[in-house]
Amino acid sequence: MKNSIKEPCYILVGCLCFFTSLSFFSSTYEGFKQFDFLADVKKESRGDSAIVDAHLAEYSVDKKLKKKLAIHETDTHLEYFFTCLDSLKKTKKKIRIAHFGDSMLEGDLITSTLRENFQKEFGGSGVGFLVPSPYNASFRQTITHDFSNNIETINLKDKSPEFDIGISGYTSITNGNSWITLKSKSNNEILKVYYGKGKSEGNLALEVNSLKANAVSSSALNEYAQTIDSTGVLVNFSSSSSVPIYGLSLESDSGIMVDNFSFRGSSGTLFKDQNKELLKQFQHYLNYDLIILQYGINVASAKTTDYSWYERTMLANIKFLKEAFPNTSFLIIGCSDRAVKSKGVYATSKGIEPLIETQKRLAQQTGSGFLNFYEAMGGNGSMIKWVNGDTCFANKDFTHFNHKGAEKAGNIIYASIMKQYQNWKKEHETIY
Repeated sequence: MKNSIKEPCYILVGCLCFFTSLSFFSSTYEGFKQFDFLADVKKESRGDSAIVDAHLAEYSVDKKLKKKLAIHETDTHLEYFFTCLDSLKKTKKKIRIAHFGDSMLEGDLITSTLRENFQKEFGGSGVGFLVPSPYNASFRQTITHDFSNNIETINLKDKSPEFDIGISGYTSITNGNSWITLKSKSNNEILKVYYGKGKSEGNLALEVNSLKANAVSSSALNEYAQTIDSTGVLVNFSSSSSVPIYGLSLESDSGIMVDNFSFRGSSGTLFKDQNKELLKQFQHYLNYDLIILQYGINVASAKTTDYSWYERTMLANIKFLKEAFPNTSFLIIGCSDRAVKSKGVYATSKGIEPLIETQKRLAQQTGSGFLNFYEAMGGNGSMIKWVNGDTCFANKDFTHFNHKGAEKAGNIIYASIMKQYQNWKKEHETIY
């Protein structure tokens, strides 16, 4: 009786050793069906969990931040987008993300990092949607962009504009002969041109890399697409009257596209000034699966803690967008930290945290996901550290990120979305 317990133990240990060795042995010889006895107890060797953890480590996100990322609620409000990501792993299709924001995104900052990360993991290429004649073209590093000086640009802040304003908040107007050149860092696949109806009857003549085409401009929004096989694109326009050019796009035929829509000085309250029917037509062509709204810097005040006026105005604008882009997931990114100087000392503006609470309520009221970026970047006083730390991530205005900071911000946003995607997959028991 004393040693009777040993025999079952020997048998159990022997079985474990046998089946474990069998799992390795079976993978070596074709005659055996591969079997992994430890599959249920092994950690997943590949998948989003490993990808996200590696991504966080690569960009030196500390343990505190990694823990915080798990609590930033994108939750079930992003279910449609997560379902689209899920299907992209199985079928060849295209997913599109619109990233709207203020000067924090200017020059493709933050967005370019999001795009690079998404395309690296899920496929796709190209910088996506481009304003035809941006005032800050030279600032953008992800593409070389030039245009003739006879292209006029109007925007949402102009009173009584001649044409409707496009999805980007800008519309370019060509009259007579004009041109646009684009040069990217890799071979492009498809060029798309979005244009409207001219002031008088007649088509818009297009020439893309010496290939001529007549673009019918009978509708409020029209799309012309052409396959290209070079890094450079020259588009010549010819028309007998003024024609609105709403945008161009360089993209692949599958994978993920991430479009940058920055508008300097915006608080996110100008969407209602746009033509909803025109936006619906943009959705018909572009088919956005996720819309990200990243605003707040132009709203935050060192003296104001009551943002009820902003909540009412922004609520109406988000509802407007949801009507224009139905069946699309929305993600609101809370305002980043901003430091102001008082009595010779920099400190977080007292209006930041009340504004973020307002943005969080907006997400709840509109059924949108929410990412508390202020908390993710370190919370109170974090902008001071981003400016004065060993590595400088922000400018001396204690408001805007520099290029390194924008990259870090983009990585934080991407990692947070992917962390929630990973959690969503676990809940839905998705199997690859």
